[in-house]
Amino acid sequence: MGSTPTVGSSDYVIIKAKMSKVKRIQDNIQEIKEHMFFSDILILGFLASSLLLLGILFLIILLGIKPSDVLIQVRFDSFTGVSKLGVWLEVYNLLIVGALIGVVNTVLSYIAYEKERLISIFLLVGVVISEIILITEALNIVKLVNI
Repeated sequence: MGSTPTVGSSDYVIIKAKMSKVKRIQDNIQEIKEHMFFSDILILGFLASSLLLLGILFLIILLGIKPSDVLIQVRFDSFTGVSKLGVWLEVYNLLIVGALIGVVNTVLSYIAYEKERLISIFLLVGVVISEIILITEALNIVKLVNI
């Protein structure tokens, strides 16, 4: 069995340093939770909408695109139609782009909230709009693949 580290021993110093690091992390998490950003009902509404739309996008891709060796249409626009063929996994790039836009805009919104609430709201509206566009794109691709 291990012995209890004594004050001044190297084990004691290491444990003390780790405990202070954990305490700082806990304090930072508590500070983020208490931030006004997370108590604003409008902000929370847009964040929840964003997560819901991202979930819908995931379900559309998961249920609509089946694994296959055949190249499928992975990019579609209304002007030229199918603009790129690729493997079925490339459709998940839409989900990655949506999540990336969501994370970046949410972080920027959190930073900007203290100075200007309206900018934070516009950033989160941008996330929702971009995810709606990505859902439309995914629906078009699913429709084309399943013709």
